[in-house]
Amino acid sequence: GAFLSFRCGFNCQYCINRHGDFRPRKEMSGDDWIRGLNRLNIDRDRMVPITLQGGEPSKHKDFIKIINGIKEDLYIDILTNLDFDITEFKRNVPPSRLQRDVPYASIRVSYHPEFSNMKTLFRRIKVLQDFGYDIGCFFVEHPEISVQPLFDYAINIGIDLRSKEFLGNYE
Repeated sequence: GAFLSFRCGFNCQYCINRHGDFRPRKEMSGDDWIRGLNRLNIDRDRMVPITLQGGEPSKHKDFIKIINGIKEDLYIDILTNLDFDITEFKRNVPPSRLQRDVPYASIRVSYHPEFSNMKTLFRRIKVLQDFGYDIGCFFVEHPEISVQPLFDYAINIGIDLRSKEFLGNYE
């Protein structure tokens, strides 16, 4: 995992980056990320990706430059809340750059009901999917979330939606 930025446009009360003694560090430049990640020697047959994450990795000013600067023989995944300009992303990052044959999407979008409108987010995912990106959505089954409408809508528009068990405290 490459934590490009710990910044995020959301402020989720359950964010793992808000707990404990975590202290964000100064962000590395895009050129430093590219140089560092390109030093990695990962056997392509193992299909192990470099996962760009954070916070929200797209908050790094060189997000797209980093993706395009990573050498072609390295796989790239992205963990994101999709809070970025998808038109610019489509224009500058070919879908083939984020592809590998594994049972989960190379772009994994996290749904945050406090900050995202479900239908808007799912439509944005669908736009990227229809453009050729390998993309899916995940959410945590928080006790206050009505799960079935999420799955119904995702199935209706044809996107991959997966849930993760809620492991926190509630009430």
